[in-house]
Amino acid sequence: MGRRTRTAVLAMGLVLGCGDSSEGAGANGAGGGGNAGHDPGGGGGQGVGGTAGAGGADAFVGVGHIALSKLPYLEAGEPMLFDGLKASFYGSPEDDTGCSGLPAPPGCHVRVCEREVSFEPAAPEYVDAGTLTVTGGAFPVEAVQRANGMYEEEFDQLLFEGGEQLLIEVEGSGEVPACSVSLVAQSGVTVSAPDFDDPALTISRDEPLRVTWSGGENGEVFAILSQIVIEGDIRRSIQLDCVFDGEAGTGELPASLLSELAPPGTQVQSQVFAVVGMSLASSLDSAPWLVNASTQVTASTPTGATAVRADFTVE
Repeated sequence: MGRRTRTAVLAMGLVLGCGDSSEGAGANGAGGGGNAGHDPGGGGGQGVGGTAGAGGADAFVGVGHIALSKLPYLEAGEPMLFDGLKASFYGSPEDDTGCSGLPAPPGCHVRVCEREVSFEPAAPEYVDAGTLTVTGGAFPVEAVQRANGMYEEEFDQLLFEGGEQLLIEVEGSGEVPACSVSLVAQSGVTVSAPDFDDPALTISRDEPLRVTWSGGENGEVFAILSQIVIEGDIRRSIQLDCVFDGEAGTGELPASLLSELAPPGTQVQSQVFAVVGMSLASSLDSAPWLVNASTQVTASTPTGATAVRADFTVE
């Protein structure tokens, strides 16, 4: 198994949210929005809604997230595919000052953060969980904590195609108990609606948004919309997402969620709309820690482009 030594520049770093104590339990076993809404696009990238398992981590002393991903990035302006592992373990919740979850239909989450532009959230206190190992894919993986507190490994070949039974084992340490998580790798997802290939892609704040896809039968499909808006000296970030059964082939983001997007004429600092296939699982033997794992695959369009857009119009 080869491993790239360079650091990928992610076009959109989709990393798992926390399901922290500021959110309640989501539908289908998913946790609350967690970190998904904390300054989208900053500090390592866009969040992707809650994790599997119990909602709210307030009953736990620490939280761990392990993500095996196939995600796009740019190299010298050329689109490439990141295939790798990202994980973190921390004993303190992330700073959610100024953030709150809004009412949402089952299976969906809305999280809004309103903070001064100068606000810097406190960094989580990362801890060492020992060596992480992954088996069941195209090659075995081992990862150890890096100097930045994270676990980060990039592969030069695909770890999974979809359907593989993966076993993720956490060696454990003085702070994190040894545990394991088993899950089926998510397969590829092709989105046929909305048309991500349309240069004039438009999203209405007043009408439901229907998402239609093929594939994704090994897990769930997430549709994620987020914006960062500057209003005077306040930065307002919003993320809304809905999770659908991958076998359903279609799902709808209701207008009640989309109405939270900034109206036309607002100064939008950044935004993103993406569809991601995921399979999610939680450890059953990690108490008093909550350890979640996922496989994540950015969906594609019928032309082979990624189902990720930042240049859409809201009306």
